Amino acid sequence: MAVSQININKKIAELEHSELNGLDFISSGHTGFSPTFHIHDDRYYTETEVDALTWFESDIIDLDKYTKAEIDSTLTGYSITGHAHDDRYYTETEIDALTWFESDIIDLDKYTKAEIDLTLTEYSVTGHTHDDRYYTESEIDSTLTGYSVTGHDHDDRYYTEAEVDALTWFESDIIDLDKYTKAEIDLTLTGYSVTGHNHDNRYYTETEIDSTLVGYSVTGHTHDDRYYTETEVDALTWFESDIIDLDKYTKTEIDSTLTGYSVTGHTHDTRYYTETEIDSTLVGYSITGHTHDTRYYTEAEIDSTLIGYSVTGHNHDDRYYTEAEIDSTLVGYSVTGHTHDDRYYTESEIDTILIDYLPKKVNPIPSSDHSANGPQCETISAGESITAMNSVYLHSDGEWHKTDSNAASASDGFIAIALTSGGDGDAINVAMPGSFIRNDAWNWTTVGGKIYLNGTGGTISQTAPSSTDDIVRIIGYSTHADRMWFNPESTIVVHS
Repeated sequence: MAVSQININKKIAELEHSELNGLDFISSGHTGFSPTFHIHDDRYYTETEVDALTWFESDIIDLDKYTKAEIDSTLTGYSITGHAHDDRYYTETEIDALTWFESDIIDLDKYTKAEIDLTLTEYSVTGHTHDDRYYTESEIDSTLTGYSVTGHDHDDRYYTEAEVDALTWFESDIIDLDKYTKAEIDLTLTGYSVTGHNHDNRYYTETEIDSTLVGYSVTGHTHDDRYYTETEVDALTWFESDIIDLDKYTKTEIDSTLTGYSVTGHTHDTRYYTETEIDSTLVGYSITGHTHDTRYYTEAEIDSTLIGYSVTGHNHDDRYYTEAEIDSTLVGYSVTGHTHDDRYYTESEIDTILIDYLPKKVNPIPSSDHSANGPQCETISAGESITAMNSVYLHSDGEWHKTDSNAASASDGFIAIALTSGGDGDAINVAMPGSFIRNDAWNWTTVGGKIYLNGTGGTISQTAPSSTDDIVRIIGYSTHADRMWFNPESTIVVHS
């Protein structure tokens, strides 16, 4: 199993109950969990991949020979000539040196007893004892208890019995096999170790094997449904017994087919893990067939929980925009974070401009005598001598003049309260309508009562004018004995 697959399995195993219990599985509005169109990750073969890798009855038309296309498809992904096998495998030269072929057998001269005795010097005899660096037969039997031997299948890195039989000369193939010649025995024993030799680090010691096998499953362990059972593989795959006529390849056909393909023992590049890297990666991982506790959902619990949720590939109805509709709608619209040029105000520029225009809370208690809280104007000049706290009106000459309730022209129109004194031509500060005004000399008798223009010289009073043809105009209300809310009414009444 690749490390990426192990990491995926680990992440799935780490999904706790609490992470799924918090989801509202029922209120989503879906009517059922449909398996149609959902996509599996790369732990599973797709139908196309299974079809490409498996022979079905419909694929078999003529079982006499493989077609060129069938051979090309079958050999896809196999390594080409030139890769090197490690020393776990015999090279062609080593096999040739160790094996009897028909061409090797010319003269079967015999060894004499003396020659055999001399040749076997230094070689161990039957019954010799190995030291504790090696397993005894009983130790191996005990260690391998529960491990499968007979009947397991090797992959195509190894020759089958039939392939070895086809490639190797055995006693039955040799016409006369009375004895080995001296030269043949010398050649056969070349490279073999003598009694008491030590193995190098290409081999596991007893301790290393014991340590490596800790946590690995023995014969009879059960795989989960990520794997095919033998029955499932048998049902999906065509074997020799299923094929009525299975003519064999000739030696020439096999030689031709295998041209350019790797032999046993080739070395993989860094795209593959070494035995050491796999051992290191698997440290701490669970063995085959382990059982998860209640922190994890079972397959049945997940199936039950997902009822009503949509799977990958479901289609939305017309309550939702499609990607094309959204793309079309957004044509010409700016994306998040775009910058406007100087034709537009920034937020800070707008805030600065509007600071004097936005509604404000006004304190109804001015802090000092002859002061006001609210709108004021200090740029218009007096048209005559004016004293602070006079009521004034804006004359047709564009200057401030004192009000007079005896004359409509001096009482109607735009009026204000002078906050400062000034002579003719002096700019004075006035309180505009909407201001709270304070004058410590005032002594209003009715708080909340109306205040009128009354008399000449810009005077005001809580008593309305009562003479014939006097102008009656309310200019505000008292809020305290020495304060008022200045807010002149726009209409006037002429006293009869």
